[in-house]
Amino acid sequence: DDAVEGHQTGSSRRLTTPREVKRLRSWRGLLPDASSVSGQKTVAAILLQLAEQQRSGSLDLRRDRLRKVIHVLGGYPIFVQSNLRAETLGQLLISRGGLDEEQHREVLALAQEERIKYGEALVRAGFMSEADVMLELVQQTRLKVQNTLRWRTGEWSFTDDAEIGNKVPRCTVDPVETVLVGLRDCDVHQVLAGIFEGGIERRLILEEPEVDLYGTSIAETFGGEVLEVLEKAPTLTELLAGDPALAVAAEALVQARLARYEELPQRTRAVPAATRGRRSTSREAPALDQ
Repeated sequence: DDAVEGHQTGSSRRLTTPREVKRLRSWRGLLPDASSVSGQKTVAAILLQLAEQQRSGSLDLRRDRLRKVIHVLGGYPIFVQSNLRAETLGQLLISRGGLDEEQHREVLALAQEERIKYGEALVRAGFMSEADVMLELVQQTRLKVQNTLRWRTGEWSFTDDAEIGNKVPRCTVDPVETVLVGLRDCDVHQVLAGIFEGGIERRLILEEPEVDLYGTSIAETFGGEVLEVLEKAPTLTELLAGDPALAVAAEALVQARLARYEELPQRTRAVPAATRGRRSTSREAPALDQ
């Protein structure tokens, strides 16, 4: 389990600097102590808000029988506990071909016999260097966080703890990059299903204060050209007719509460193909094709 597999490490990737995080002050008020994961508060939005407020403590997420606890220090996720066997370090290494089943059993037996952490056992067994183990543990933290970003329902609570950095290993990941990349690298079919669920007679509106703060990260994640298109408040019809990357980026920003969908006025809605070309019997101008 994670208690066995934990290991202290740092990230070799660039993190948002403390100065940058400090200026990401909240535009949405303080988080309550507990609530539900829903259309009003997504996991992605919660994590970004914790980063904006530089909070330290533990975010407890539950969905049915699944449970994850994301420990954050100054807004940065540093360690994640999960009850999913597939997210243990050993299973992640096996899934990526870094270990086979026999090697995993050997490492696990050594860790249990010597009462050491799984990462330390990997090094002792000669399967990985300490530096490689550190990189794998940071990647494990990132994946555990990203696997929660598309949760549609659930419950969460946050407990402030200024000493959390002394209580759990540090496998620090950048909160902004982790959230945006995690939302980008998702199942496109799942994204399209989410868009159609709410109807396509809508347009995307970027939340200006938040986009001003995260604009550079958004452009780096999705591309500057994509951001330029989204800044024009495109309709969902226009997004779905173009590059699928546009729809993915739009839905990602909505999930992070950096954008929202807005209903189109009746007269600007797209005309269904079956009714196009019919003469209008109304005194009002016919609806416009989009």
